[in-house]
Amino acid sequence: MAEPQRLVNIWEDTVDLRHLLIGLACGSALGFTSYVLALRAFTAYFPGETPGLIKGYALMIGIAGCVMAAAIIGTVFKPKRVFRDTDEGPIDRSTMIRNLALDPDEERRALETASPKLIREMQELQVYDFFVDGSRSDPR
Repeated sequence: MAEPQRLVNIWEDTVDLRHLLIGLACGSALGFTSYVLALRAFTAYFPGETPGLIKGYALMIGIAGCVMAAAIIGTVFKPKRVFRDTDEGPIDRSTMIRNLALDPDEERRALETASPKLIREMQELQVYDFFVDGSRSDPR
């Protein structure tokens, strides 16, 4: 029989507590081990260097160990999120603007100075025209 998942919300994300603790332990172990081994290796191979420089390089290797652990854990433990996409029909613009407490004119002005990258992303998500057109035609 499978063990039940214990999901918790941490920083606005849902995680399995057991997987989180395993990930933290692996990251700490691999990061610390990488740091200690690099410190010993740099001290042995570069005896004339200043201790601060050696510790700095060893710290970078330790951080690389943490990143490696994150990549490994991210591969082993798959995300727990479930996204449900439902088509609820056309969106009522005025209701959405009211629910989000948006000022349509302020949103339009903000889009005039928005970066091209943001505008492209909004167009890909098909929400750019919604805010531009909605701000002109929707009274609050």
